[in-house]
Amino acid sequence: EMISPLPDAISHAMVDLFTSLTQQNRAVLLANQALDASRVEIERHNHNLESMVQERTLQLERLAEDLRQARDAAEAGSRAKSRFLGAMSHELRTPMNAIMGFSRLLRDRGLPPAEQDLARRIVEASEHLLEVINGVVDFARLENDQISLHETVFSPALLLAEAGQRAFAAARLKGLGSRIE
Repeated sequence: EMISPLPDAISHAMVDLFTSLTQQNRAVLLANQALDASRVEIERHNHNLESMVQERTLQLERLAEDLRQARDAAEAGSRAKSRFLGAMSHELRTPMNAIMGFSRLLRDRGLPPAEQDLARRIVEASEHLLEVINGVVDFARLENDQISLHETVFSPALLLAEAGQRAFAAARLKGLGSRIE
């Protein structure tokens, strides 16, 4: 009724079972060792990445601070330049008005023709210089937001003619021709 295995068969089965379990334990042990090595490698890699991110973040923060300082210095320089232009233009305008006034008085005095021509040239040159100074004043005001630009319709040909009027007159006096094309 009951069959009893032979002692040799039981012994072989036990050895096979022990061998199989030992191999499985070794495989699990090797897998755990590989997993531990992978974890150590991942932790080392994560630490390196964190260090790189922290270093790059510090570099970017320093760069951002340098850029803020450069921007602030540029803005301060621009404000100083605008103040200088405004002050210098006003300082130039005052004596220029005196030169214009005295040269007009001289021109209108009934001088001989040669001196009359010289006085006329002084008046024209001082008027031109005053226009340049006024342009610098307007530029300084524009930069300081004291005036604003507005759209206007204009004729480019007329603008060029006005801009070249003095140069063309000087060219004619020297016997040169000039024209706008």
